[in-house]
Amino acid sequence: MNWLGTRRDPERETSVVQASSAVKRRSGPPPDNAGWTIFSYLLSGMLVYGLLGWLLATLTHISLLIPLGTLAGLVVAVGGIVYKYGRP
Repeated sequence: MNWLGTRRDPERETSVVQASSAVKRRSGPPPDNAGWTIFSYLLSGMLVYGLLGWLLATLTHISLLIPLGTLAGLVVAVGGIVYKYGRP
C-alpha cells in the first residue's frame, strides 16, 4: 500500500518508467529550418507575454508591466529554445 491507502501495481509502475525514459532530447544537428523556428519562438514569446503585460498594465495603470512582460517572454522563449536544441 502507498500513502493513499491503495495497492501498488508493479506493472503500471514499470510502464511509466519505460515511457518516461523513452522521451529523450534530440542529440543530432538541428534541422534546416531551425533558424526560423528559433526566430518564431522569440517573437511569439515576446508578443504573448508583452500582450499579457499590456493587459495587466491597463488594468492596474502600471506602465512598467509592458516591458517587463516582453522581457519575461524573451526569457521564457530562450529557455524553451535551450531546452529543445540543447546548450551551445
